[in-house]
Amino acid sequence: MADFDELLPEEADERDQRLMHDLRRIYRTDTQTVEHLAHIRQGLLANDASSAYDHRSTQQRYTPPTILHVQSSTRNAEHPRFPIAEERSWQRRLGVLAAVLLTALLVGSLLLVLSLARRSSEGTPGNTTNPSKLVGGSGNLISLHMIDPTTGWALNEHAVLRTTDGGLHWKNVTPPNTLLTRESIVEFLTASLTWVATSQANGTTTQVLRTTNDGQTWQQSTLQATFLKQITFIDSQHGWILSAWGATGGPAEAVSVFRSSDSGKT
Repeated sequence: MADFDELLPEEADERDQRLMHDLRRIYRTDTQTVEHLAHIRQGLLANDASSAYDHRSTQQRYTPPTILHVQSSTRNAEHPRFPIAEERSWQRRLGVLAAVLLTALLVGSLLLVLSLARRSSEGTPGNTTNPSKLVGGSGNLISLHMIDPTTGWALNEHAVLRTTDGGLHWKNVTPPNTLLTRESIVEFLTASLTWVATSQANGTTTQVLRTTNDGQTWQQSTLQATFLKQITFIDSQHGWILSAWGATGGPAEAVSVFRSSDSGKT
């Protein structure tokens, strides 16, 4: 290429115009290329960012089976025998069991109170009572005799009693209008035949009572004796009564012996 100084002004001007045109074309192409490359780069960066976000989201939504297995194994290791659901089930069962036990305790207490109230109301004539208890109070047991395993008689200082269930319950069969004391004596011969002798208030006679029908009815006779000691019958007709002359005892005392051959009528 010739030197710019050797060119004519017209030639130099034309050459300058061609050079400027070439330079504009070259720089315009580079600028477009740079803009295009920049656009491509932005697209690539946008795609990379979107891919990274999708990858993170996928990791958050999806846990590999191995990780789940490890977490499940860890939970089972902490509670190997009592998972949460099973533990709650046991808690419900224990609650139901506690409610049942409390109900049973309340019912049992109520039944006990009713039973005690029923026992305390017993003891009037014609009802069952304890042989060592007085009708309306307490009385000392004087005599008890079982005829067989179920039937028996008892005498305390205020009542004549009879049982037919082995002593579980006792029926008051005391003769009407009869005052019994701790000095009263009795002879229980059979399940239906019994004699009772008791001193009268006048202090000079003794009342002898006999039943042949389980204490439903009584026959009465009077004996001129006091300070009764013993009454004995060997059968339904023959018997004896022993009485003392005085209230004091000792190595020797005066007594009277009475004998009957008509069931105690005379």
